[in-house]
Amino acid sequence: MHTKLPSRERTITIIVENHSTIYIPRPKITAEFMGTATSIDLNKTKLLLDGKDVINNATIDPEGVIIYKPWKLGARSPQRIPLLEDIIFHGKWYNWSFKLEEDKYLPVIISIELGNKSVVYTPYSEIYASFADLESGINITACRLYLDGEDIAENTSYDYYEVGLQAYVYYFRYQPSQPLSEDRHVMRLYMKDMVGHNATVTWSFNVSHEEVPPEGNVTVFNFTFHLKPGWNLISLPLIHNETDPAKLFAEIPGAVLYWWDPKNRSYVPVTCLEPGKGYWLYTPIEVNVTIYGEEVVLKYNTSVPVGWNLIGSVYGSKAIANCTKGLIYPEVFTWTGTQYIKVTRMVPGKGYWLLAYLPSMIEVHPIPPKPPEE
Repeated sequence: MHTKLPSRERTITIIVENHSTIYIPRPKITAEFMGTATSIDLNKTKLLLDGKDVINNATIDPEGVIIYKPWKLGARSPQRIPLLEDIIFHGKWYNWSFKLEEDKYLPVIISIELGNKSVVYTPYSEIYASFADLESGINITACRLYLDGEDIAENTSYDYYEVGLQAYVYYFRYQPSQPLSEDRHVMRLYMKDMVGHNATVTWSFNVSHEEVPPEGNVTVFNFTFHLKPGWNLISLPLIHNETDPAKLFAEIPGAVLYWWDPKNRSYVPVTCLEPGKGYWLYTPIEVNVTIYGEEVVLKYNTSVPVGWNLIGSVYGSKAIANCTKGLIYPEVFTWTGTQYIKVTRMVPGKGYWLLAYLPSMIEVHPIPPKPPEE
């Protein structure tokens, strides 16, 4: 995204954008001078990062494009202020800043085809998997796709599409060159983001050589909960066929779930999980639990009574809760495992406390992207 700073003779196009938030420790910082009034005096052009001149470590060309990629920026210091001087402006400095935050989330899979535990009747069926990391982004060169334990990434095509401001979904496509045997086949997708976080998803499908065609392939979505020992505040970002918590979290020994009843103002044991609600889940161990469903929760509306309510987020992207101004507290609260924190954006799979001043109808939906520049 470019930020244009107007001037009488020239403009400066800046990447990373002013007041933006980034999650990549080594962002590409670019400043491009545009205009034809005069040329750039490269010997007197400077680029300062937090007060330190880094122009000697940047690339610069006579067209007026400066590109600087630091080895690493420290995530603990939130303010980064590069300063750029163009002598055309008589020594005037152009200042902008951006905030560097730690990417705390693993890559997630968006959808797969052939679906988990599905049966296909075409031995040349295409295999598809889409995945994303909406903070630091996917390191596609480090991602791998395995079929029955064999790395097929070299024979796999990949591409991506934009889903928001500097947010991309990547996907692998694999077309078998030889017919798949009439058997059960296991797929494994290894994903890695730009800061080194990685995640693995495994699914399987069966190939049948019968001539009876199936009713149709079904896209299966999944989501992985990354649970820490103790209490976790969660929600369902997809519609699962199994709503019994004892079966949904069967791999967790001694799992306990509670829901907050806002009308009676008390906790109640959970017998059925529903999207749109937040739940307390207790686990004695650190564990990852992957759930599957044929539908995802992209947005929802729900009524909330006066007081505190436990609500859920949606699938695939960060979300906000909208309501008539003044009826609810403008921020929500979630549990980190050690303390409550106040946030404005909700992430998939998490539960959140929302405070309603009056009985209200809220809509939870993804944060829309910024409009395109003119």
